[in-house]
Amino acid sequence: GPPMPPGAPRPPGAPGVPSAGTPAKRKMKQLANLFGTKSRINAAQLRGTEWEKIQKKKLKFDVDTDFLEEMFEDKGSKAVKKEEKKEEVKHLIEDGARRQNLMIFLSRNKINMEDLIPSIRSCKVQGDITLDTLELISPMFVPTDKNRDTLMAERQACLDYEGPFDILEKGEIFLHQVWTGAPSVGEKLPLAIFMEDIKLNFMSAREQIQLLRDAVRRLKSWKFSEFLQVVLKITNHLSTFLRMPKTTAGVKLNALPLLCDFKSPMDSNFSGLHFITSQLLDNAEQTGKPNILMELDNIADAFESACSGLTSTLYLFPNVLLELWKMCTLLNNSKDNEDELEFFEGVSSFFEYSIDISSDLNGMLVSIHEFLNGYGGILFDPPSWKNREEVKDIIGSWERVRGNKIIEDQKIDEKLNSDLALFAFYSEMKEFFEKFSAAHLYMIAVREKEMHERELEDIKISMLSELDYDEPEEVVEGNGLEEVRDAINERRVADGITPLNLSSSRNLRQSNLNRISDDRVSGLRFSSVTPRNADGSLMR
Repeated sequence: GPPMPPGAPRPPGAPGVPSAGTPAKRKMKQLANLFGTKSRINAAQLRGTEWEKIQKKKLKFDVDTDFLEEMFEDKGSKAVKKEEKKEEVKHLIEDGARRQNLMIFLSRNKINMEDLIPSIRSCKVQGDITLDTLELISPMFVPTDKNRDTLMAERQACLDYEGPFDILEKGEIFLHQVWTGAPSVGEKLPLAIFMEDIKLNFMSAREQIQLLRDAVRRLKSWKFSEFLQVVLKITNHLSTFLRMPKTTAGVKLNALPLLCDFKSPMDSNFSGLHFITSQLLDNAEQTGKPNILMELDNIADAFESACSGLTSTLYLFPNVLLELWKMCTLLNNSKDNEDELEFFEGVSSFFEYSIDISSDLNGMLVSIHEFLNGYGGILFDPPSWKNREEVKDIIGSWERVRGNKIIEDQKIDEKLNSDLALFAFYSEMKEFFEKFSAAHLYMIAVREKEMHERELEDIKISMLSELDYDEPEEVVEGNGLEEVRDAINERRVADGITPLNLSSSRNLRQSNLNRISDDRVSGLRFSSVTPRNADGSLMR
């Protein structure tokens, strides 16, 4: 029918019309605060406003106040009951923080699931998946002692889930796909990362071992051989001088730092190493041959480079053994599973490759030992090295191999002692060449200082000689330029001659001592090489 006119009563039973039993008064919402105190205009503010005019006008229709009351009746208590009855959403992953972190991760990283699952299953990156991708997701699936139980429970929940996927969050779907598509993800992800990463590590280790070999081969140079000849000469001469019966035929090379501990009773800053460098400097000056001390700096640089990656190279072997052992376990578990055929074939091939490369690299280290055996081997005292952090780490790596019964204890002990001896050798040789360089610079500075002092004495004597004074050494001895000038001026005043000042004495030197240049004179105060002691402190 036609619409009812405004204000007309509704027929009985129409929606919104109260029944006969409805109470006259209802509990209403507090509409008084609908606009708030600051928005409302009160009666005192009404005069002269448009609202005053509006209120004077009569509304042309009636407002259905019953409908108003029904619609805005306070139904809070009923709403609470409905909320209590509301069914809670069940999540596949109960940990809300993990779901949120997954949502953030997936929003920032686009991962191709069609490539990810095969990459994990085969332990070989495929399609859009890279080593970086595997390292990104690794913390989500690889268990630790702290989260192992939680991850295993999550894995089982995903494997058992049979519900609809449209109620799951994006992060839950991601976890479900990974856990069901690659149930061994916790074991295979580290292996896949290792297989991708170890190729680079093998290349780096080969380069590093080449540096180790290059450093020791430089020890066969004639320069270092001449250095060793001087070592033997002074060692045996001192043995004879001090009436020690034993003659030294040679020394283990990493015992050379002991030369630094052999101090002169006359000067505690002067060691056996300083004496050797002084003799080599004298020989270079007298014969005009190249200074082998400068050439030996190249050997020092070689040992510096060799030590830069020594520790990481020695870590490589026990770590590879551990990963290959884990690889064997997975291979044994998958050899009869047709679904794991690609994994089995790929990993078996990589296993053989790793064994061959590791054996080759170890053979290179053995060749270094054989070379050093030509010099009497390596001086190594295990207890004196046990507190070094690098040594603790190397021992710890091999102890993990021992704990898993991967190879025999005897072979572990042999390899461990061999690696630690190499670490000690290169560390001590690096330290020796550092001290050698310091001793070399020290002796150069001492000689420059002595040269400057001789020039200073020559200048003072020449100044006196130019004035025809007898026995100038008496005035020069123990005095500086100022004292010599004062002595000269005393005599000049006594002879009725104008005293010298610094500028006039400089003119005197320039005019009468042409053999000494200005820069050499200024060098008396400002040496081009600052004299330093063996420990690096300024030489007094």
